[in-house]
Amino acid sequence: MNRMAVIGAALLSLAFLALLSPFILHPVLYTFENESSTPYQANPAALEQLSQEKSADLSALMQDILDAPQPIVLNIKIRDFEEAERAFEEYREQSRSFDSLVVSLELSESAVGDFQRENRKNLAALERMINESAQFDEINRLEIRYRSEDNPTLLYSVIYEGEAVHQALSKTSGQFREREPDILGISRELGLNATRYQEAVDTLEEIVEADRVRQEERAASQPVLNPSTLTLSVSPLTGTYGDTLQVTGTHTFMRLTEVVLILDSRDWKTVRPDENGIFRTTLPIGRIRSGIHVLFATSGDLYSNIMSFTIGPSDTTLSLECDPAGSEVACTGSLFAGEVPVKNAPVRILVDGSDQVQAETAADGTYAAVLTLAEGDRTLQAVFDGEGYPLNPSESVIRTVTISPVTPLPLAVLVGIGFMGIASLGAFWYLRRQARAPVTRPAEEAEADAAPALSDQEPPLPLPIDVLISYQDLVAAGKGSEAAHLLHRSLIGRLFPRIIDPSAKTPRELLALLMDSSPAVPFRSFINRYEEVRYGGLPIKARDPLLSHWNEVLALLEEGSHA
Repeated sequence: MNRMAVIGAALLSLAFLALLSPFILHPVLYTFENESSTPYQANPAALEQLSQEKSADLSALMQDILDAPQPIVLNIKIRDFEEAERAFEEYREQSRSFDSLVVSLELSESAVGDFQRENRKNLAALERMINESAQFDEINRLEIRYRSEDNPTLLYSVIYEGEAVHQALSKTSGQFREREPDILGISRELGLNATRYQEAVDTLEEIVEADRVRQEERAASQPVLNPSTLTLSVSPLTGTYGDTLQVTGTHTFMRLTEVVLILDSRDWKTVRPDENGIFRTTLPIGRIRSGIHVLFATSGDLYSNIMSFTIGPSDTTLSLECDPAGSEVACTGSLFAGEVPVKNAPVRILVDGSDQVQAETAADGTYAAVLTLAEGDRTLQAVFDGEGYPLNPSESVIRTVTISPVTPLPLAVLVGIGFMGIASLGAFWYLRRQARAPVTRPAEEAEADAAPALSDQEPPLPLPIDVLISYQDLVAAGKGSEAAHLLHRSLIGRLFPRIIDPSAKTPRELLALLMDSSPAVPFRSFINRYEEVRYGGLPIKARDPLLSHWNEVLALLEEGSHA
């Protein structure tokens, strides 16, 4: 009896150790190497050394980030956009490393945090600058092509488009210039050299000025279009995100089968005029840049008049809600332009200031994402700055969530103590009970051995008529597999009474035990049909062979018992 108590206590101790295993294998202790710390330990010398090393890394990384825009804008100036993209990707990676370091050093609310926020804006502005400059360069090439083809209509359209792209370039460069005083002030405070950054800002202005001169030259040589029998109109001529413009055109001189609408020098939509030569369509304002746009119609050698319309930018509001559950956090929110939901728009979710995942808004402006985070306090923020929308960027409020360990150490200790307490009480109760039990005399023990225990007696087998009734009920209820299993159990109980647990053997193993006995043949047929129903999923028929084979086995067993 003492042995059983010791075994029980040992098992409970193993369970207690299993609960503690995560903390044994991964102890949260302070070491200089892993830069971790606890409220119970501190090494001032190590912390000072660590702070100096991190400060040097941070300062060097900030200097690299401050210098990064210069090679990008120089490549834009010489129209080497592939190299500009490569330099921009390096700049993006440096910014991600910097964001992670700011979080680890908890500097988000310092001058370093201000530098981080301004850098994010510069990062987005430079990406737009590369794309807009490449677009302006493409317009320059199209102008040369259309002049050589003597195509005044398409030439006229690229002049309008060039003006719209140049306005976007001017806006992006202006935003970059507006941030310069703040960047320079932070740089002086942190002891950084901002010379190359200032050169980058000046170079951007030179690029925009050169493009302005080029656009003015293009507008000065604008061709004069001859009146056409193909006309086009757009109403209204201004709009914002979510609005719908009505596009209408006519051609009454001859019947046209198809008219192609050209939006910003690219095929947009093909429409079919009605019997009166009138065609109509709508232009929903969704993912299209803000500014001036050009639209005209063409059919064969015919070109309509050119219509220009303006799309104004709209402010956006972005929300974020976080619901942590263990190591996962469910993030939900919505993006609206005024009262209009923004659909199919990318929303970036930042964790501790760095990109973690990108979601896409649904038709109602909502989005959802699930993040798996490491334990500790984490900050989350949603950001919308998608390109190609007539929408101003926006950011959600910053949410803070706490990710706890799967099994907190205090809880594991309390559970372990509880198990040990229960084990001790159980062992004490067991020993007291054994101490009070009467001692059995040898004669009584012999008498007890002679009397068969009630629990050792085999339960009586159900009568065949009872089995048959239950079988029919199961078949009527559509439970063919259970009905087959019922007949199988009733047979093996009669065929193998000396086997302690015949259900532990497969039907084929039981069949092999019968050897050449008389029930072996019908039992083999029974097993074949049983496997079809039980394992093959075949339905039981009204007069199924399974029942016939079952009756044959029972009949042979009955004959054997009378022999």
